[in-house]
Amino acid sequence: MRRPTLLFVAITAGVGLGLFQLKYQVMNLEKDHNRIRKTIRETNESIHVLKAEWAYLNDPRRLQDLCERHLTISPIKGSQLVSLQEVTGADSVGIAGYDRGAMDQLVEALVSDATLVALND
Repeated sequence: MRRPTLLFVAITAGVGLGLFQLKYQVMNLEKDHNRIRKTIRETNESIHVLKAEWAYLNDPRRLQDLCERHLTISPIKGSQLVSLQEVTGADSVGIAGYDRGAMDQLVEALVSDATLVALND
């Protein structure tokens, strides 16, 4: 064999080997691509199912039904309300039932508080 022919055969063999490796790399990449696409499709389906489940779980009629069955909370009745005078202990004349001196001391303490002074500045 002549030298150029031998060189041509070697180059052809090298290119053939390179194409062979390239073909298997492409096949592996296609497998990875298909696997990733399948994972994405399954994830999207899971998201769709979770959104539907979330919508069902947050249905206001369903939540109202569950509250009525399992909680003892009910709307406030008029008999449960008391006046401010009953809370503070005021007498029927309208004079407040709290210690005015103690309340004045509390207000003075708040006014002289360093943080309150800092806020005013």
